[in-house]
Amino acid sequence: MYQVRLAILTDLDLLQDIERAASVLFPAGRLPDSDDVMPMSELEAANRDRLLLVSLRDEGVIGFAMSKEYDGLLHLAVMAVHPDHGKRGVGSKLVQGVIEQAKRRQLRGVTLTTFRDLPWNAPFYGKLGFRTLSDSELSFMLRETLGKEESLGMTERVAMLYSIAA
Repeated sequence: MYQVRLAILTDLDLLQDIERAASVLFPAGRLPDSDDVMPMSELEAANRDRLLLVSLRDEGVIGFAMSKEYDGLLHLAVMAVHPDHGKRGVGSKLVQGVIEQAKRRQLRGVTLTTFRDLPWNAPFYGKLGFRTLSDSELSFMLRETLGKEESLGMTERVAMLYSIAA
């Protein structure tokens, strides 16, 4: 049984290794550098802000989701599940946890950027209720994020939104 909870300090040292392990699932050339993981300073800040969730199994932390709050929304900055635990609903539970965080904070929704064409990216989030945003719907932050990703050679990226009804 998998469980999702807020991260604690002792979890943080495990998260970059999980993100590195998850990066091997991406086809060659899709990520700029498999060693380019979320900096510890950002993980620590998200933990302080109570925006860092971890997924646990008996053996410990197996995945995480880190968000940032901006402009009445949460932005899912990174989600990673160790490949040994993939395709078992762990990612779905983490995303649902982020959505619940947004609801508790009375925010309008959750955004993210992801690959349009990889089945465990945009199609996965679409099944969870996210929709792809058109260019005219992009906030400054999402435009900036997509631009940075493109400058790193990441193509076929889209921004998505999960709207929370008022």
